[in-house]
Amino acid sequence: MWLKRHLFLILLGAPYLLGCGGEAILDTDPPIPVSDPSYPQGIVGKVIKYDGNFFPSPDSDGEIYPIDARIFVCAGYVEQWDSVNPAEIFPVATVESTADEGYRVGLLSGVYTVFAEIDGKPYRNCHKGHPTEPANAFCFTEVPERDYIMVEIEDTTDASF
Repeated sequence: MWLKRHLFLILLGAPYLLGCGGEAILDTDPPIPVSDPSYPQGIVGKVIKYDGNFFPSPDSDGEIYPIDARIFVCAGYVEQWDSVNPAEIFPVATVESTADEGYRVGLLSGVYTVFAEIDGKPYRNCHKGHPTEPANAFCFTEVPERDYIMVEIEDTTDASF
């Protein structure tokens, strides 16, 4: 039965079609959640704040430190906008990241885009190109079977470079 349900997920790409909420499920019997702490794979990380002047000069006073933030994990690729509209991202999981411990979320294997909530809005300062991603997508993470992938989010809203 396990193989039948997971094969269904892989073939139909169901994680990309799910709506808002950490309890997104498939229409199977019983339902399969996309996010579950018991899964042997997923994403771990921290949100790192860059604060101050990072220009290479004697006046540089920049500080780098971990912060608390809410994390949104979205299935698939998320298109870039000037600002991320919370109504237009569809998280399959929402977790809290702490400055001390960071965050951990168990997921089905697949492609995910991760955001941190900064100043009340989803934020991701990562726009690096990748040969297989859509040209206008935020950075994404591929979660393989039985592995946790590190995703650090850099908050540079109060930094000068």
